[in-house]
Amino acid sequence: MTDRPSARMKQRLNIWLSLPVAAILIYTVATIFSVSIKDGKKWQSLANAQQLKSTAVSASRGTIYDSNGTVLSQSATVYTVYADPLMLKEKLDDNDKKIEELKGYIAKEDDASKKATYQQRLDATKSGDECLDELVEFLALNLEIDTNTVREKLTKTDTQYIVLKKEVEKTVSTAIEDKLTELGIDGVRCDPTTRRLYPQNTLASVVLGHTDYEGNGIYGLEAYYDDYLSGIDGRIITAKASDGTEIPYRYKQSYDAQDGDDLNLNIDANIQYILEKELAKAVEENQPTDRACGIIMNPKTGQIYAMATSDPYDPNEPAAISDEKTAAELAGLDEDSNDYKQKQLDAWSLQWKNKAVSETYNPGSVFKVITGASALEEKTITPNDTFGCGTQIQVEDTTFHCWSTTDHGSQDFAQAMLNSCNPAFIQIGMKLGSEKFCQYYNAFGFNELTGIDLPAESNSISMPLSNMGPVQLASS
Repeated sequence: MTDRPSARMKQRLNIWLSLPVAAILIYTVATIFSVSIKDGKKWQSLANAQQLKSTAVSASRGTIYDSNGTVLSQSATVYTVYADPLMLKEKLDDNDKKIEELKGYIAKEDDASKKATYQQRLDATKSGDECLDELVEFLALNLEIDTNTVREKLTKTDTQYIVLKKEVEKTVSTAIEDKLTELGIDGVRCDPTTRRLYPQNTLASVVLGHTDYEGNGIYGLEAYYDDYLSGIDGRIITAKASDGTEIPYRYKQSYDAQDGDDLNLNIDANIQYILEKELAKAVEENQPTDRACGIIMNPKTGQIYAMATSDPYDPNEPAAISDEKTAAELAGLDEDSNDYKQKQLDAWSLQWKNKAVSETYNPGSVFKVITGASALEEKTITPNDTFGCGTQIQVEDTTFHCWSTTDHGSQDFAQAMLNSCNPAFIQIGMKLGSEKFCQYYNAFGFNELTGIDLPAESNSISMPLSNMGPVQLASS
């Protein structure tokens, strides 16, 4: 007999050897399919994130003008001053190393002329501690920050990015860069960004609104037209090395920023100023409990020339409390207390709110024009009809008084309108009836929003026909 394997044994061996090879092959193909096709976009995105550096280029926000071209809101370039403490420490250490090197050269050098040159360089080189002290004092003075706070931020060891101050002017940014050049160090940078400015300060503030710290409109026209004003940011994409540094000339693609659209208003800054001045005078004389508002319109077109709410705030500093009484109350509270925070939120909500648009107006006697026009249109009265006053009128169980304590007597429609006589117009309303009154109320659009291009317009409050009895009609 022979020890050679039989054909059947060879066949079984080939099958058992083929199975793991086939399994490995299937797994490899499945993995390739998953990585390259099924999850291809995911891995491509991760690869791009590691291999490409994307830098945003901010679009300039559009300018808001009044009807005469006066700038009411515009964007200006300001700078964010930040530090890279690790880079700063490295540069300060380099200065110390340079000093030690120069001292070594001086100790070894026999040539008097060269020795004097090295000594001159040594005298001109400041140590790391000297540079840090000078830089801290300079930044504290120019950024108006406490010296200890600046030093603490510059000497942090666990970060490469810490903001020292935002919205710094160009002159300060240039001075900081010059100081770093003078000291021969790096580690503090000034990044350009934009700030929204309101050159007219409080003028038309509740109409214009303001932007948040990211430059997005959050109140007024700034919010309503935010998509148009904000524009579209651009982007610069470049290749980067494994350590995150940019690879010059390897790959670069730019997408230009599209600046925001400008906005031209019907608001006239001169008329707006007069309205706000007179509104402030009226508030001082009459002391209303819940502010006052005013609108000046073109009666033929509906164009709004001016709109104001008393106690306007400054959108350049929207967080500053405009109401002196509230500001004084807050000054006497602990800033960390819940009472302070709630009162501050309430004050912000009130001063940023456009009363003329966002709060309900109780029209009072001015609504008599609507009642009278409806009754004349329906011919339930004529201009020659007469209406008594008696200083009061009884409707079921409710007595309605005239504003005047003197009886207006018998009066025709024009006289009743001139006298603004309450009993007369209750009689006119009764002749019109609940159904027609509600019909004209809707026809005049009082149950609809005006559609003004400002956010948070308030809807009306009215008595529905189903609930309107004689007393409700008289009141309406």
